Amino acid sequence: MAHGLTRGRESWGDSPTTGKAIMEALNDGPQVPAAVRAKLEAVRRVDRRLCLWTGLCRGATGLLAAMLVAMAIDECVVLYEERWRWALTLCALTCAGAGLVFLVLLPLLRKRSLASLARQVDEAHPVLEERFLTVVELSQSRDGQAIRGSEAMMRKVAEEAAALSCAVAPEDVVPRAGWVRSRRYFGAALGLLALLFVLDFTHTRILFERFWAPGSPITLTQIHAITGDRVVGKGESLTLEFTTTGKRSDSASLILRSGGGRNEALPLKRIVGASPKFIYEVSSVVDSFQYRARAGDGQTVWH
Repeated sequence: MAHGLTRGRESWGDSPTTGKAIMEALNDGPQVPAAVRAKLEAVRRVDRRLCLWTGLCRGATGLLAAMLVAMAIDECVVLYEERWRWALTLCALTCAGAGLVFLVLLPLLRKRSLASLARQVDEAHPVLEERFLTVVELSQSRDGQAIRGSEAMMRKVAEEAAALSCAVAPEDVVPRAGWVRSRRYFGAALGLLALLFVLDFTHTRILFERFWAPGSPITLTQIHAITGDRVVGKGESLTLEFTTTGKRSDSASLILRSGGGRNEALPLKRIVGASPKFIYEVSSVVDSFQYRARAGDGQTVWH
């Protein structure tokens, strides 16, 4: 064995580093030269870094898209009940979270094989003539020498691959088309959101805040019960009064809940004047009840 190693060192001549790597490779059969493995690991790092940024960009795009869809639904369908706003927000965030798992976490957990990396390097550098892939496949092959080829041939291929590895630029091996495309989609989604703010800042801000704080009473129109809680005698008359602020609403409705728990929706009468308001007149109170008023996208608490 000592004689074989000495003869190999003499044949490698002026490449001591390459010769040492290949000698180590021949000790236990064909191995990937250190220079080639270092390049493949560098390509792996670049690939993982680009995969991370691409996945994050796609995940952010998915979050913006889900938020915009939720805002559009909130705009088209007035959601008075807090639970429906929570459901809408949580559904959008769940979709965005699932996108992050599939687009960021799973690709990062999936470790690429050396053969896959070597094939990518060979495709990016045709001058290698598939030497990287050949070296990796020979190192992983369990076939006998009669099928793999002679040691001299394997040594020659490994030496050439190691010598050409210095010309391999990892940044040029990993394709950036996915990264560029994901940035464009993210820019489009972000631009759409910015455009909505420019066209109607107040309206968009309300929808945006309502998405992130579905449990808060954030509305374009605020309606206030002037009457509030009131105790009246049976058979007495009662006038319920309401005022609105924020976005103007020309109509409002009253929801009466009887003692038995039955709800009834009634229109409110609008009084035009220096301080517009809505009223509802009860000529004779016969039983206790609760009420709340709605105008635009706002509503009062139960009184």
